[in-house]
Parts: sequence; C-alpha cells; structure tokens
Amino acid sequence: MSEAFRGKASVKRLQTSVRATAYQKEWFMGLKDRVARGEPLAFVNADVPQEIFRAMDIPYVVNQWWSSVCAAKQMAPYYLGLLNERGYRRDLCRYCSLSLASA
Repeated sequence: MSEAFRGKASVKRLQTSVRATAYQKEWFMGLKDRVARGEPLAFVNADVPQEIFRAMDIPYVVNQWWSSVCAAKQMAPYYLGLLNERGYRRDLCRYCSLSLASA
C-alpha cells in the first residue's frame, strides 16, 4: 500500500482502550489464521441473525464493523476512492460499501 494512503495510529489514553485494541487485534489475527487454514468465513450485514453463524462455529465479520475499523485507521478516503475508480454508483451507502472496497 502506498505510504500516501497509510492511515495514522490513534493514541490510546485509557487502559481500557489499550486492552480492547489488543483483544481486537488478537481476535482478527486468530480469524485470519482460521481462514488461512481453510475454515469458512461469513462476511455479513449488521441485520443478519449472527446467532446462526455462532451456533455453527463459523466466524463472521459484520461489514459495518469492518467499515468502522477502516475509518478509524483513516483509510476511508482511499477505499472510497477505489469504489469510485471502479465505477460503483456514488449513491451507495458508503458506510456499508467501504468494507467491500477494502477486501
């Protein structure tokens, strides 16, 4: 990825933020490892009944969650630019489509 589009790390001031960030990183890395080993992954919308995937032990990522991760890393302008370059309609819900551009 070009350095021009690289996001900036946020400064964590509260210990709870530090722990939450560490947990999330560990969770996503574990998920990445599971998928690399061939396990299924569901990429779902926020209104999907996630309990179904949990009951089947299928890990899932909610696209709106991932959009917030992209935005927190200040990558939204880059990914939204990709959507525009690829000809997607500009009236799509950007919060929902941002994560698709990052995939």
